[in-house]
Amino acid sequence: MNLEVKTTIHISTSDWNRIITYLKQTNWRLKKQYWGFDKGIDYDYYHYTKQKQEVKLAWCNWFEGEMQTTEDIILLLANELQLSFTYGAPEHL
Repeated sequence: MNLEVKTTIHISTSDWNRIITYLKQTNWRLKKQYWGFDKGIDYDYYHYTKQKQEVKLAWCNWFEGEMQTTEDIILLLANELQLSFTYGAPEHL
């Protein structure tokens, strides 16, 4: 089990939305979300939890999606959703 937190960047908007749908369908609890006037237009943010695990997702219309979670969760999402991720420094998380 790898609990090191990593950040993935440049997640396409469609893949970012697929990740959110998957988290909802697999009983992750929404802990926090962005409610600004530009939600989903210029910026968006979600923070999900499940047991002691966390997934933070940010999106902006310039850089698209980012995700911060453990490598185990990143690998799970990659396998379940047939995605590949790029690691890097966050712009919005």
